[in-house]
Amino acid sequence: MKLKMQEIRNKQLPELESLLKEAREELRQLKTKAALQDLKDVRAIRRWRLVVARVITRLREIKNKR
Repeated sequence: MKLKMQEIRNKQLPELESLLKEAREELRQLKTKAALQDLKDVRAIRRWRLVVARVITRLREIKNKR
């Protein structure tokens, strides 16, 4: 999954929280596969880390506005 910041900005708080949970779970699974040397696309880890970072950034922006 590749989400741009603009797509993330259009989501509401509950959507962002669920997206963050899903992204962290996917990242955990990818890291497990990488440790077992079963992962074909190692760049997927980087893409998911970026998604997690972007979602966290947006969540902080929303919470700081309150």
